[in-house]
Amino acid sequence: MKLIRILFVFLAAGVFPDITSAQDKTNYAQDHILVKFKRQYEPVFSQNSNIQQFDNVYFDELNKRYKFVSINNVVKGQKYAPNQQSIYSITFNDTVNIPAVIKEYQRTGLFTYVEPEYKIYFEGDPIYPTDPYFMGQWDMKDIDMPCAWSVTQGNSSIKVGIIDHGCAVNHPDLKTLGGGSSRVVWGWNFFNNDSDYSDNNGHGSNVTGIAAATGNNDKDIAGMDWNCQLLIYKVAPSTETGWFYLPVLNSIYSAIDSGHVNVMNMSFSFNPDTSVGGYNLFEEAIDTAQAHNVVIVAAMGNNNIDVSGDVRPPASLASTNSNVIAVGATDLYDHRVVPFCFSSTSGSNYGSYISVVAPGDVVMGLDSNSSFTFSTFCGTSQATPHVTGLVSLLMAQYPYLINYPDSIKRIIEMTAVDSNNNPTNGLWNEYYGYGRINACRALNYSDVTSVPSFTNGVFSEPFPNPCAGTFTIKNLSTQDNSSLSYRIRNIQGEIVKQGEIENKNESDFDISRFSNGVYFIDITNLQNNHTVKKVALIR
Repeated sequence: MKLIRILFVFLAAGVFPDITSAQDKTNYAQDHILVKFKRQYEPVFSQNSNIQQFDNVYFDELNKRYKFVSINNVVKGQKYAPNQQSIYSITFNDTVNIPAVIKEYQRTGLFTYVEPEYKIYFEGDPIYPTDPYFMGQWDMKDIDMPCAWSVTQGNSSIKVGIIDHGCAVNHPDLKTLGGGSSRVVWGWNFFNNDSDYSDNNGHGSNVTGIAAATGNNDKDIAGMDWNCQLLIYKVAPSTETGWFYLPVLNSIYSAIDSGHVNVMNMSFSFNPDTSVGGYNLFEEAIDTAQAHNVVIVAAMGNNNIDVSGDVRPPASLASTNSNVIAVGATDLYDHRVVPFCFSSTSGSNYGSYISVVAPGDVVMGLDSNSSFTFSTFCGTSQATPHVTGLVSLLMAQYPYLINYPDSIKRIIEMTAVDSNNNPTNGLWNEYYGYGRINACRALNYSDVTSVPSFTNGVFSEPFPNPCAGTFTIKNLSTQDNSSLSYRIRNIQGEIVKQGEIENKNESDFDISRFSNGVYFIDITNLQNNHTVKKVALIR
């Protein structure tokens, strides 16, 4: 069928019975759903007496029943979005029972995914100090930045993306050394779809300043990386939290499409209700970022809970994606923050997917009003940009690591320290992960050329990658020596090859008959059915 490449906006006609239902406050939209059409069922619109029809009797009947208003191609203009034209938002003229609607649309067989659009929650809250030297930058001293800056102060070839509330783009501390041009080289407001990415909240400017305020310039504060270039992706307006995540999806694909962003800061989280629908669209975006070697640094959250059995992307994807680093927060004494400054019941989340921790209690960043100097926030939102800045410094110091996100992650983990500033030597626990980051140790890591790959420290990455025929993965083993299986999926999420791994020492996979494109390989432990490795491959 012909692929329609324009925005669909159609008004429903007629009178229909009321099918809305009273629902409790939820963490997803109540008046629309997200769908990904199967390739053979791309919507084709025809008009008959002003009634919208899509050449499918089941789809048309559901749209009529649920008071369909519009269908919008919501991930558009993004070159690397998976089968980009097939992702749509279906909007109804009132709130509906979303779980029931999702089940109905899934039954049609037209869609790869039918999901809610989840709200995102930023993980930090502000304090406005009266003293211009309030607390000082204890965080930079804590992670040994004076030593780190003696190794490198960053490089303008490295591009850092900040997905947040925008930033104070004209702040004097975001200019190059000497007060020249702005280090913000690009920005976009994906919430309003316009070019105004200024920050009228404060969260985004604070985060940006921690990661990248220009240092050694006699102004304001010093961020982690003084020379990297910045790309700003505004995904929410002035209020702090509770905004839907489609702007985030478009930001991720925009960052990939530009071919410029090396690391993205995500100081937010969302909590999918998997009984209603999955979050496959977000997983695909992170998988695609991994395929293009984009490091994702994500906040663990501020709820003071064990999230081991909980799904809170993007941080929770650190357990399966080698490009995702999940960051918790520590205080002046290198203890897990409990509570944060904004609530007596808050604290840094912990659990099975935490990677490392970084300072996140009363941390100075830039103020959103460009005439001011700094703001002070608390949260895992503030811990996260410390790691983002360290990633960009590692890329500046070791440029070849740009193509190896898993090695960058392992360097940061293997050089972390405990509360006494002693090396943890790769030991992990659920509260601190591999420990609190130490930038000086990371940038002076002596064995950077032979860093073990991510996920239990044993699996190699597929080689060669890109690959035209056969690729190899070595050291396929687990601590319990369980049997392993593999699945290879295409960019549409369809399984194109699967089986059990016979030779764990060195396994070859033939993809010579595959079409060119991006593929994802999942390695699963058959003992507990857990995915223990997820890698991306370009054919």
